[in-house]
Amino acid sequence: MIRILIVEDEPPIARAVKQMIETSSNAFEVVGCEINGQTALLRMEEEEVDVVITDIRMPVMDGLEFLERAIVMNPNCLSVVLSGHQDFTYAQTALRLGAFDYLLKPLAPDKLKHLLNRLEEAFSKNALQSNRGKWDVSTFQSAMTSGNTDCWVVLANAGSWPLIPDDTLVPGAAFWKKHSPKKLIRYFMQQQEEVLVLEGKVSTECVFILKNIKEDRVKLLVQKLYIELTNLTALPITIYCADSPVVFWETGHLVRAMRSKLYNNIKLCTGGLLLDFEVKEKSDVKLTDLPTFDVVGALCINNYKMLNEALSTTIDSAIEKGITQQEFLRFLDIVINDERLIAQSTANLKFELSEAISNAVNAEGLKEDLAQILNQFNLVESKTDKKELILQIENYLIENYTKSISNELLSELFGFVPSYISKIFRGQTGMSPSEYLTKLRIEKAKSLLDEQQDLLVREVGVLVGYNDPYYFSKAFRKITGLWPTQYQSTYRKTDT
Repeated sequence: MIRILIVEDEPPIARAVKQMIETSSNAFEVVGCEINGQTALLRMEEEEVDVVITDIRMPVMDGLEFLERAIVMNPNCLSVVLSGHQDFTYAQTALRLGAFDYLLKPLAPDKLKHLLNRLEEAFSKNALQSNRGKWDVSTFQSAMTSGNTDCWVVLANAGSWPLIPDDTLVPGAAFWKKHSPKKLIRYFMQQQEEVLVLEGKVSTECVFILKNIKEDRVKLLVQKLYIELTNLTALPITIYCADSPVVFWETGHLVRAMRSKLYNNIKLCTGGLLLDFEVKEKSDVKLTDLPTFDVVGALCINNYKMLNEALSTTIDSAIEKGITQQEFLRFLDIVINDERLIAQSTANLKFELSEAISNAVNAEGLKEDLAQILNQFNLVESKTDKKELILQIENYLIENYTKSISNELLSELFGFVPSYISKIFRGQTGMSPSEYLTKLRIEKAKSLLDEQQDLLVREVGVLVGYNDPYYFSKAFRKITGLWPTQYQSTYRKTDT
């Protein structure tokens, strides 16, 4: 009998999983259900456990800390993560800790049945010892590594790759919030085929892990997904598919390697479907082929018309040559550091240029944005006008924080490119509009959690502008250092 311990802070979910296990197979016995990692460790000290199925976000001790300690206590115990969050950071950590699988809530009966079959197969493939079925984990891993390479990794990026970290208002981030990536790919999948969809490391990226699917089907699914995504948006879509499957616990390492390659291969204002053999470690583009002299010359004589024309020619040429975002940023760096422009102020200019590329929706928009930024070299701006503009933006954010707000929207409302708005807003407030909006929403959320303790966390998230409870919890923790539920319990203890 394979003994399972369920670790879940929501009793109805724990009971449902327990019932499904007990009715699905006679090979398993649920030895108990615990509400957090701490009580689960105490249970594991008292009795033998072969498999733990654990949630991640729980009070007292979360699932990841529990797994770290459980491995030390019982290295032979298999772990399965059952989470309501599509955060790749969580999945990566679970993979690093040797998780057998990472499943998303709600757990359908057929998914649980498939998991139990795989667990039973894993145990039966290894020589079970006589004392209650312990097995050699090294033998197990060797067998699984050689026989169960069934996970295909696919990275999808919407729009430009964000060169400024943690900017949640870039166009690609808004795209993934509007469209459900799991629903998009499931539409093309057969019933028995599996997919795990995770939030990427940057806000424009989405990670797909396809399981138990043949190679020809994987390629077909990726092609259909690419076509569907490009039909949904004018943003450039880039999809990078690994050329071979790996075992589940190797997907974390593979994603990191693929992301590094993708970061260096995202084309300027252009998408595409990439395979491993098409992705290069380093670009072989020659930046000297771009008309640096024309752009610098227009800046030297402060001719805005000539600058527009030079940038238009340059960007068209860069796109035609397949230059990457990173290479084009290097070109701009060469321009602003030209010795003929030494007298000009270039402080923070590279940051603004990076923002412009991150927010680029298409070539024409990028041309306009870069022309405005570079033309600021010689503009004498009114401090009064800037303060008035910042006040208007701040008031707009305060009055509309519950609505969906993006850099594009702010640009349309106030008539300036996103990078310029970000520059002057940061200069006055010390933070970007994105950071200001997040802080504002979290302060409002703290007030609601303090004053209306009967509200559920997800309800608070919706009231302050987060329709996705996961995004809300993640933002809340980043600002306060606590999950919303932890903040609630801490406040109640202080209040009583």
